[in-house]
Amino acid sequence: MTSFNSIKYEDPSTLPFKLPAGVGEVDAAFMQGVLRHRGAIGEDVEVTSIEKSDVGMTAGYFSSIARVKLNYSKECSAPPSMIVKSWPPFELLSKDAIKGMFIMDMKGYSEFTGDEWYPRPNVYLASYDESEDRWALVMEDAYNFADHAVHEKPLTLEQVKIMIPALVDFAVRFEGCNEESSPMFERTKHIPPWSAAAMTFEKVGYGGAALFDEFTGKPDAFDVDDKEKFGFPKLAPWKSWKEDLGGDFSQLFFKAYEKYWANSAASEGATCTVSHGDLRGDNLFFDKQDPTKWYAIDFQLCFQGPIASDLAYLMTSGSVLPEVYTENTEEVLKMFYDLFTTKTTKYKDLTYEKFRSEYITMTMVLYTYYVAMGAAIWQAGTMDHDGGLGACIKEGGVGSGAISYAHLPESEKRKRYWWISSMNNFRVQIKQFGMMDMLAKMDQKDVDFQAAFNTKNPRGCPWPKGEDGKFIAVDQPTAIALSNGSLNEKKAAEIAGEDGTVTMDAFNKVVIPGWSLLAAVSQPSA
Repeated sequence: MTSFNSIKYEDPSTLPFKLPAGVGEVDAAFMQGVLRHRGAIGEDVEVTSIEKSDVGMTAGYFSSIARVKLNYSKECSAPPSMIVKSWPPFELLSKDAIKGMFIMDMKGYSEFTGDEWYPRPNVYLASYDESEDRWALVMEDAYNFADHAVHEKPLTLEQVKIMIPALVDFAVRFEGCNEESSPMFERTKHIPPWSAAAMTFEKVGYGGAALFDEFTGKPDAFDVDDKEKFGFPKLAPWKSWKEDLGGDFSQLFFKAYEKYWANSAASEGATCTVSHGDLRGDNLFFDKQDPTKWYAIDFQLCFQGPIASDLAYLMTSGSVLPEVYTENTEEVLKMFYDLFTTKTTKYKDLTYEKFRSEYITMTMVLYTYYVAMGAAIWQAGTMDHDGGLGACIKEGGVGSGAISYAHLPESEKRKRYWWISSMNNFRVQIKQFGMMDMLAKMDQKDVDFQAAFNTKNPRGCPWPKGEDGKFIAVDQPTAIALSNGSLNEKKAAEIAGEDGTVTMDAFNKVVIPGWSLLAAVSQPSA
């Protein structure tokens, strides 16, 4: 990797190429335009072809991501591959929320110098055209100079310790950034405090809590998964949350949600710095030449929160070996705290007890994402929808039973590995820190979880079937309704047959995700 090259947002009207609407529109011409615009190749070099492949465990949740291998017309020093991010195919959150996250991600790469921010790959393009929903972030492929800390290779205690000095330096650099007297105040105003950001997930979390309790409460939720693949050999056995914790944790958590997250607010006396917001395995790399040097990617979930936020997220995201969080949590906390107190100027009076209490509070950030942002996944799972494949299977899932584990693509099987890894991690920490009792003592709201999402509704695909059990063609308004906003009237008319109706096959070709796997494993559409 070369020294970090920080670039600013560029107005798309000034670019010599058009931004893509998604990674499907990323082609050799686009990549050639980016590289020439950035001066990485001259007019005498062409990008003759590209090859795209998937990236990351959760690629597609909040952006569409592809690794792009580049083939050139002649030998040159330009990168052999790059990473391109664009708009996601499946919107877990509102468009406005995803837009805000995309802009946050771009700012993480483009607004700070190399020694100010997290160590990260160089950026070649950060631009968006909001009026046309065209977004593009093009960066170095970290695989070319670093080893990916994928979830299948959980971090050891020593690797966690290697990360702590840089995490402490970062926390100190941005400490007190919420106050006008801080030199970082103006530069971090676009980064929301977690106590406020968390509130945007409260009501959507109501629609995920009961389903998450149902899924995690199953004693056989992951019995069918291939235990010889991915990182399964490194995991402890699955345990039902309901049995191990003694109740429906998620519904209890969201009843006490507002009070719980108030504890993270600087206005309530909490410490404050900037947090990555998603510091976990798939977003980390270790330098191939110097294993004590690491890099981070994906800054779309950055927030301002307590000093321990990044450490808490790393330790509760299925990113470290089980023995690290079951046996070494206190050692890790004390190492961070001891180093932090030698460097801080803002929080010299911070006690270990307060630091530890804030750490415990912030261990629930990823869990909140799982239940609230993930509500769309759990709900899609009840409908056997492609957006919830990992959750819908008949073996311990929440769907109709029409789809089995064996039907899942490899990417979904791998995703389920991260789920069990994270869910085990959550459960152990919840029990270790006595959170059921903690929440029971907090002020709670009267929440109607069934009104948010009725878990008693029939499970399975809502697409109509004929008397023979096959999916039938539907009228265009019905197809639009079934697309949940992904299909507009113009496109529905384009894919309709001569009789004006839309078949499931035609629907699945343009609405992604749709019910492609269900159609493939059950009856074909009429």
